[in-house]
Amino acid sequence: MFAKWSPDRNKIVYSKGSQTWKSTEIFIIDTLLTTEVRLTNDSRDDRDPSWSPTGEFISWSSNVLIYRMNVNGNNKLKLDYGQYPNFSPDGKYIVYSFANSDFTKEVLWRIDIDGKNKVQLTF
Repeated sequence: MFAKWSPDRNKIVYSKGSQTWKSTEIFIIDTLLTTEVRLTNDSRDDRDPSWSPTGEFISWSSNVLIYRMNVNGNNKLKLDYGQYPNFSPDGKYIVYSFANSDFTKEVLWRIDIDGKNKVQLTF
């Protein structure tokens, strides 16, 4: 699910589930479909991965939380509550969806890739 090409078009990141797992996980596979690497392994539903423009990072949502990790699965960083993350074209920010401050509607947010400077974009 949620498959996306890497910026160099050599890999695909996606979510995958199995009847033997309790949740969906994030994987990368090369475009020859020979090497699949599991990046997450937890009891949460990890979904909707997104590549940074440089291909260095992947963001994803997990049980209504936004995370960022290195492309090898290391250095996982919880950023904020939300879902459907996507990197800005310059790779400095992640834009995602979450409730507004009084939880009356869904809005867009932007946060630095280090988890700082959260800004509401839509109202």
